[in-house]
Amino acid sequence: MPADIRIAFRVVLAMLALAELAGMTGIMPAPHARVLEIAASPHTVFILGAYAQSFCVLYLCSRPRARELFTVAAAGALLAALYLALRPHELAVREWDDYLALYAGGAGLAAFSALAVRMRGAAPSERRLAATLIAAFVLILIYGAFAIALLRLTAALHPRTFDAIAFNLDATLGFDPSIVFPLIVTAWPPLLEVVTAAYVLLPFGCAALYGLQLAQPARAPVSILLAFTVSGAAALFLYHACPITGPRYAFGELYYAWWTEGVANELVTVRPAPRNGMPSMHFGWALLLWMNAAFLGRLARSCFALLLALNALATLALGEHYLVDLVAAVPWMVAMQALCATGLGWESAERRRALGWGSALLLAWIAAVRYGVELFAAVPGLAWAAMLGTVAASIALYRPLARALAAAPPAVLAAPPARAPSNPEARGALRSVWAMFVLSGFAGLVYEVLFSKALALTFGSQATATYTVLATYMGGMALGAWLGGWLAQRRMDPLRLYGWCELGIGAYCLATPLVFAAVQALYVAAAAEMAPDAPALLALRVVLGVGALALPTVLMGATLPILARFVEPRAASLGVSVGLLYGANTAGAALGALAAGYLIIPALGVWRTTLATAGLNFAVAWLALR
Repeated sequence: MPADIRIAFRVVLAMLALAELAGMTGIMPAPHARVLEIAASPHTVFILGAYAQSFCVLYLCSRPRARELFTVAAAGALLAALYLALRPHELAVREWDDYLALYAGGAGLAAFSALAVRMRGAAPSERRLAATLIAAFVLILIYGAFAIALLRLTAALHPRTFDAIAFNLDATLGFDPSIVFPLIVTAWPPLLEVVTAAYVLLPFGCAALYGLQLAQPARAPVSILLAFTVSGAAALFLYHACPITGPRYAFGELYYAWWTEGVANELVTVRPAPRNGMPSMHFGWALLLWMNAAFLGRLARSCFALLLALNALATLALGEHYLVDLVAAVPWMVAMQALCATGLGWESAERRRALGWGSALLLAWIAAVRYGVELFAAVPGLAWAAMLGTVAASIALYRPLARALAAAPPAVLAAPPARAPSNPEARGALRSVWAMFVLSGFAGLVYEVLFSKALALTFGSQATATYTVLATYMGGMALGAWLGGWLAQRRMDPLRLYGWCELGIGAYCLATPLVFAAVQALYVAAAAEMAPDAPALLALRVVLGVGALALPTVLMGATLPILARFVEPRAASLGVSVGLLYGANTAGAALGALAAGYLIIPALGVWRTTLATAGLNFAVAWLALR
């Protein structure tokens, strides 16, 4: 099985298992419940046919031989006609799109049969292509099952959303994009039909592009199927950080027709609907399609540029998203393109830079929506500067990445990396490293909770403290990731370097009571003559918070690329091992955030929690340095 399919299967199966576990709680229906519902429906054939439409597009764009294609098309028509002959009453109750789905179901079944025949007797390259097409369709089915379930989870867990705040942040541009674009598009019905079609048909664009990549694998440095799967799975977690539904769900279908005034900057209760606004994955996927279509030639690039433009307009005109959702999606897609650029390897500075800074920019926008709308309202032009700056920074990150990808080996139909011989000593070292990284992640998030509480006492605002800590963490870790990668390439002892980083984190955090006392003294002295709502006061808080937290966050960010350098010669697959490293650190971080707020700090107090957490860093440092 090709490498991109193998990785994508691991992702979707893990997400499917997560969705099934969440379904056991009763908060939302489990994915298997949806499968049973489809099976029991009188419309089963038509529902499955709707899913088969994507497979038909994928199969067609993979450029099958003319004879096989004609056979599949004829068989699809024959099967559809046979179904209607056996159930003639369906003719009176079905619409044209039902007939299209029925034909797609028949053609999809015929295409499956043709691919099965090809797998038995064709050349190895043809067998590989046939197996990939079948596996891709199975992936699409699994993705649809867990995505629908986990989107329902966002609605169940977040009855209140940030829609009003996102709307007001957009309004600081000097106009209301969520009002202007719907009024323009609905005034011209043909344009409304076109943008609606582009919005609905986007998944077929992904299927078409992956089919074209399979037909020209040498011009596919990133698998769009892998990028679509990974970015979608990651977004299902991000939606919980800043739940947004979109104006049509928050304010009503025709909100733009009667809107006369703004709304308060507060959370609003919204009817059950997916909280999938931030970032806009519909626009993001269209951008991702265009990025990868550019490698296939001018015609593909132009077609997908048009699809991108129509989807950008559709997301705003149909009331599905706010403009800030689209802006946040731009660096996120650059980061996802870098993450899925498996042909470059982690030694690529362009890949690491795009992933780190792209992710940091997205998290900065999440923090801005959650905590910064008043700052945007207080500083004229800040929204324009931030949005244009984000787009410009994303372009600056993507251009060198695109040049590196143009010279990278193909990522589609690529054989998985050969497994290295089993080495018990290497496996033991890797297990130790993963255990250390769990403890490191745990300590890092305990510190984040402690820092937020300390700065809240100094600044008198939990919100200001939280977004200062979050922004500093993300920015510092992005800078640290770059610095760690640079150092790891120049040192022959990455594990010792990691130990020194952990020692530095523990030593600095042990001294944070003194650091925060100094911050408080400086803040009181500088803020004594300022008004409580002065913009300069907010800037002062940010500068002091960043100054206090920059060093440990940079050291924390440096640990992942340093450990990746240690893992590289010992692992059978660098991509899987780095993924396990990241997963271990994230699991420890999640446990640390939960335990710090509910168990450790209430039981030990702030100072003793700081001592215990620094002790964890010292223990990890000792294990790495010994």
